[in-house]
Amino acid sequence: MRPDHDRACPNAMSLASGRSDGRADRRQHRPLPRHARLRRPDMIVRETRFAHVHLIEPTVVEDERGRLLRTFCIADLSRKRLNAAYIQHFTSCIAARGTVHGLTFVRPPRSEIRIVQCLSGRIRVVLADLRPDQRTYGEWQGLELSAGRRQQLYIPDGIAFGLQTLTNDVEVGYMNSEFHAPDAVGGIRYDDPAFGIVWPLPVKDVLPRDLRWPLFRRDAD
Repeated sequence: MRPDHDRACPNAMSLASGRSDGRADRRQHRPLPRHARLRRPDMIVRETRFAHVHLIEPTVVEDERGRLLRTFCIADLSRKRLNAAYIQHFTSCIAARGTVHGLTFVRPPRSEIRIVQCLSGRIRVVLADLRPDQRTYGEWQGLELSAGRRQQLYIPDGIAFGLQTLTNDVEVGYMNSEFHAPDAVGGIRYDDPAFGIVWPLPVKDVLPRDLRWPLFRRDAD
């Protein structure tokens, strides 16, 4: 999923893997050098109510100068058996409190894993489980992310993602495991009665695209 918004973001970027054919580089990582294997405490990975959706807390080292936060580590994620290869990074900038984005997902046969972090302000993330093999299929859950806490949310394939801004001037960072494919994006309306999502604030602004998604039907996934 690529975050779409009608306001341009001055510092948005995408990082490609260096392949010219537009596909992700699937090569195995080489063994880590010895100095990279010297252990500090791993980033903390917490489970959520949805299987394989994780809340990641950074490793923090403090001294008299301030704090150093390790916010991404291939070794830490690999030890937790989580995907550690991300080939695009996007930053979404949203001006107004109460704005709703999504919910969006990637349609099969494409798949995508993403890590989401709030870089400025606070957001309420809403996830909808579209995986028929999971006991939480057809349910939703909400989690709050803030720039102050620096937590990240690991979202596997089969989960629809949306958010509402809780403050003005929000920035959200996305790391994607696959290249963005606009034609593969699907969605769920923020007010779909099949889920009954409760948003923390009155909904102030929704993209026209996100208002046009069809209603969710269990027999139509």
